[in-house]
Amino acid sequence: MLHCPTDHVLLRRARAGGAFAWVCDQCNGRAVTMPALRRHLEPAVANQLWRLSIQSRTAGVPCPICRRATVRIGLSLAREQLDLDVCRRCHCVWFDNGEFARLPAAPPPAAVDDGLSTAQRQQLAIAEVKHLAASARREADDLPSLQLSRLPAILGMPVELAATDSSVRPWFTWLTTALVAVVSIAGFVWPEVVTTLQMVPGRLGDSAGLTMFTAFFVHGGWGHLLSNLWFLFVFGDNTEQILGRAGWLLLLVGATFLGAVAQILFDPRSDLPCVGASGGISGLMVCYALFLPRARLGTFLWIWFRPVWVTFSARTAFFVWMAMQAWLLSQQLGGFGNISALAHLGGVAAGLLVWLAMRDRSPE
Repeated sequence: MLHCPTDHVLLRRARAGGAFAWVCDQCNGRAVTMPALRRHLEPAVANQLWRLSIQSRTAGVPCPICRRATVRIGLSLAREQLDLDVCRRCHCVWFDNGEFARLPAAPPPAAVDDGLSTAQRQQLAIAEVKHLAASARREADDLPSLQLSRLPAILGMPVELAATDSSVRPWFTWLTTALVAVVSIAGFVWPEVVTTLQMVPGRLGDSAGLTMFTAFFVHGGWGHLLSNLWFLFVFGDNTEQILGRAGWLLLLVGATFLGAVAQILFDPRSDLPCVGASGGISGLMVCYALFLPRARLGTFLWIWFRPVWVTFSARTAFFVWMAMQAWLLSQQLGGFGNISALAHLGGVAAGLLVWLAMRDRSPE
């Protein structure tokens, strides 16, 4: 059900000009999808509208469809400018009272007898709508935002192309991120913090096994810390929203525990200290990929010292990441490397178990 972003009442479906829209009976505002607008508007105006929405950094009203924040654009027409709200995720445009009627409509097409039946024309129309939606998504993907939250992509880190604005605040994700940052920085300043909290499999009995969990909060350097904080920030909020706070915390603790167990049982170097949150975060990443397989991510790949923007689904990212873990695992079991693929795969096992138990909550 669609709600008016201004009056918060249900919208009714109606025809607006040559396009279907969802209309508010109180404020007379209306929501229209981009595929419908492209059929109704002059092509140059429709292209300008979507291009401006990609470039905009100004937050607008909540989207009537997904309730996430839209972006506000100023669409310049011949004699005036319309301030519209566009959802880049749902390809929905919100018009206040009277704005839709001021748009320049495309001239009606000349009647052509193509010999097609009504059913065949409907199939062609459906295919055209799908093509326009896919083209709009590719256009958005090909123009990465340079806002602050996407700058890590320059370093090869994944970023979400349509960040969510949920009414449920991911407090556990934020608090855990802050706590890991504080404790890890304290460890950089006072090395004895790291010595106390790190896990050494061969001396696990000295801490009664507590270091299997405390190692989560300390890291081996700034690069290690910042990369883990970014992955926690990107993938933690969505999984917290899907699983709930109790489920999210259970997953994080379970993934950290299974990651530590895998490290203890199979790494041949029992005297090697282990630190980092990546085992627990791996569990969150797996749930993100399984619950939201079509979520769009993007990053820059540096090829011959030139950045190339690439986009991919969460499902694709998961398979590529698992292939990397297989290679890292072969190195680790041979006694080489300083990245614990075993801890990552232990987290993967926990994430898979949680998904199997709660997959009925999948939003897709």
